[in-house]
Amino acid sequence: MVCQVVSGIGFLGAGTIIVTRHNISGLTTAASLWAVAGLGIAIGMGYYTIAVISAVFVIVVLAFLKRAFRITPPIRRLEVKYVNKAETQEFVKSYFSEHKVNVLATAFSTERTNGEAVYKNIYRIEIPRKANYVDLIDDISANDNIRTVRVVTR
Repeated sequence: MVCQVVSGIGFLGAGTIIVTRHNISGLTTAASLWAVAGLGIAIGMGYYTIAVISAVFVIVVLAFLKRAFRITPPIRRLEVKYVNKAETQEFVKSYFSEHKVNVLATAFSTERTNGEAVYKNIYRIEIPRKANYVDLIDDISANDNIRTVRVVTR
C-alpha cells in the first residue's frame, strides 16, 4: 500500500512543479503533498502521536518559511498606447505611485495613426505581491486617453 501512495504522490507532485523561462513554481506545493501523504500513511498505520507531532512541525515550518523568505516580485513589461501625452503620462504616473508600482525603466516611442499622434510607453515594472495584473490593466485602460494596455512577454 505504501508503495502505491509513494508512486501516486510522486506523479502528482511532479505535476504541480511548473518551470517557465526564469521562474519555477509549485515546489512548496509538491513538498506539502509529500508531507501530507506521509501523515496519511502514519495515520493509516496507527502512529497517531507521530502524525500529530509531524503535522504541527509541518505547519510551523511552512508558516515560518513564508515569513522568513521574502520572494521578490516578478518584473513585467507593460505596454501602454495613448493620446494626449502630458495628461495621460501624469495619470499613469499618479496611478503607479498610488498603487505602489515600482517603475524600473521606460521605453518611449510615437507613431501616427489617421493623422493622430499615438504614444507608446513600455514600462518595466514591479507590482506589490497583493496587487493583480488584471486589475492594473483594467484600471489603466479605463482612462479615455488610453488606446491599449497589454503585458509584453519579450
